[in-house]
Amino acid sequence: MTEDQQMATYVFFKGDERYTVTLQFADRSLHIQVDNANRTMGLFEFKEIQRFVIVDNEDNNKRSVLEVIHGDALQLLELKWKPYFSIILKEKAPVESYAS
Repeated sequence: MTEDQQMATYVFFKGDERYTVTLQFADRSLHIQVDNANRTMGLFEFKEIQRFVIVDNEDNNKRSVLEVIHGDALQLLELKWKPYFSIILKEKAPVESYAS
């Protein structure tokens, strides 16, 4: 966590893979970098996160869901951490349908 509490970075390892997860509170963004043997395997950036929900937090099943506004649509991003890392994108109804 930075001194001004505007950003938090978490680093964890799973086998040879290193995950760096950075939350930036000012712009409601999440950055995930996956490295293996000093090589970047994946770099993901999600902005305008409306909500972050931990769905499962069991030893062998860890999942989170992000609600992200992209253009005029609400998207759900399901992040699976265990048993394997994956990102699943699901598009929902247009944003204006959530305003009422």
